[in-house]
Amino acid sequence: MPNSLIFVRLFPLCVILCAMIAYPSTGSTQSTQPAHRITSPSNPPSTVRSLPSSTAHSLSPASVRSLPTRAPATTQSTSRISPNDRWLRDLGDDDWRIRKRGILELSQRGLAAVPALIECLGDRDELRRQSATATLYRIGKPAIPLLRKALESPNQSRQHHAAFAMGLLQVPEYRVISVLFHALRSPDEHIRKFAKGALFYLSPKARLALEQALMEKAPATRALAAGVLQRCGSAAVPALRRALLDPAEEVRLAAIRSLTRLGPQAHAAKPDLLQRLNDPSFRIRRAIRAALRALSRRPPKHP
Repeated sequence: MPNSLIFVRLFPLCVILCAMIAYPSTGSTQSTQPAHRITSPSNPPSTVRSLPSSTAHSLSPASVRSLPTRAPATTQSTSRISPNDRWLRDLGDDDWRIRKRGILELSQRGLAAVPALIECLGDRDELRRQSATATLYRIGKPAIPLLRKALESPNQSRQHHAAFAMGLLQVPEYRVISVLFHALRSPDEHIRKFAKGALFYLSPKARLALEQALMEKAPATRALAAGVLQRCGSAAVPALRRALLDPAEEVRLAAIRSLTRLGPQAHAAKPDLLQRLNDPSFRIRRAIRAALRALSRRPPKHP
């Protein structure tokens, strides 16, 4: 038989074999895949569907805030849980579904779970700390007294995560603001992200605490307070007008930028800005000109 004819007959068989090697069957792939690598199952257990899927790897302030803050009262336990409780261990699991199940089960324990969860806030595992923060947020107001004590803990991680939970619960206390400002300067990206998110949700209800922070000795703290005050809307304008007279350039600059973001709501500050147009700092003068343009904009007409 000629070689060319043999090649023609064997060629389809070679193609089929190559396809089988390059594209193995789906069933064999799934059976060898490790469980902790499954990040988006198409049909998660019904007990964890009420939690956001963004917790697959790590939680964010927005995903924590999407959790309901009240566990069913009929299922709450009165006995304290031990540090070796199964659900506490699940909070640090690599599988996001197991972590979600732990959050749900512990939040149903209510106040009985709070002391153990406060201890988890100081854990070395970042996933466990985030999951404990989410659980405390879901428990809600009953957790606030022990969270307030955790703010004075010598463990810095426990301090930060207690402030995160209280910020997400919108507890407008100065100590919470102070700890969150400190967390913003952390070298850890996760800590900074949670601090920003907690401040975002807390600041509209914490105007008095932020105004108190404007009187701190550290210019960096005053600048942070001036930058966040714009979240309080037009009620923050008087404090921001006073901040324009601050001796520290970074504080004045933060106040001007907040007034710029408020736009026409901050129209009352226009005379103060005009008086500062002769500021020795070029950055301040440039920011003031931008603020004056923003304040002069007409508010949008709503139909």
